[in-house]
Amino acid sequence: MKPILPTLFLVCISTIALSQEYKASFGKYTGCLRAGGICTIETPPLSNNKAIYDNNLSFIRTEEGATILRVYRDKLTVEEHDRILGVPITSKNKNLLQFTMEEALPLSVEIKAVTSNKKSKQLAELEAKTYPTVITDNYIDITIVPVDTNVNSKDE
Repeated sequence: MKPILPTLFLVCISTIALSQEYKASFGKYTGCLRAGGICTIETPPLSNNKAIYDNNLSFIRTEEGATILRVYRDKLTVEEHDRILGVPITSKNKNLLQFTMEEALPLSVEIKAVTSNKKSKQLAELEAKTYPTVITDNYIDITIVPVDTNVNSKDE
């Protein structure tokens, strides 16, 4: 019975580490000079009042080594909803839409660290390109670091 408690503790700690949320702003000229994609990713200030800072995305690392940028649709304004993918999301087009960064976005050291467990795969920036995207009713998952095909490899 005793080994269960340390295991439960480690699971809780890892869940907390992966549940850190951030605030992103999205471009298509409104308050952002970028043509499209993410304009900024901000770390929320340390505060007990979460209502002040409406976080709308998180980084999720999978067992396979991929990193997904999860955007919570219920935390987006109507304008952000349309700007994130360039067009409004509908039931007809949600399986066809892809997230595109039209300009590279440099990432802070703190955010770079959450993009991958492996230092060699950590991103210094979100490159200007189209990323694999999955859209559900609740969120938009953008794969920013692909699956690691050599999961057993050691970090460089």
